[in-house]
Amino acid sequence: MNVDIKDFNLSNVYISFYDRLEKFNNAYEILFTAENLNPDYLNEEEYFLSTEGGWYQTFATLVTKYGLVPSSYMPETHDSLSSNRLNILLQEKLKYDASIIIGLRKENKSIEELREIKEKMLAEVYEILCKVLGEPPGEFTLEYKDKDKK
Repeated sequence: MNVDIKDFNLSNVYISFYDRLEKFNNAYEILFTAENLNPDYLNEEEYFLSTEGGWYQTFATLVTKYGLVPSSYMPETHDSLSSNRLNILLQEKLKYDASIIIGLRKENKSIEELREIKEKMLAEVYEILCKVLGEPPGEFTLEYKDKDKK
């Protein structure tokens, strides 16, 4: 069945939201498990949080885990269109969290204790993303009209 829908777009913001959240999750895991932890890598100019766009496999993984939503349910915001400020804020958040994680590792905290801390840190990242990009919808009802208004 081929349906001709006018003006239907998927939300870029939705995928970007979860891409950033997953990048934080991965960064925390690296910080928890790296053998020779060197926090200087967080100061590299092209650190992964400032990278937008990405690999198809990353996109496919995000879609599989979180799905997609129409742009009407999570539209562009000023900060999604011009994300430099958000990226700087997130970079500083990661540096701050990394310093905490490094300190906890020096105290020989268990991986279980670190993961409890990670959940709190991820909740803070989620809150920042919600305030800047909007909260992703949990559920939505998709209704549309085709070009023949059916």
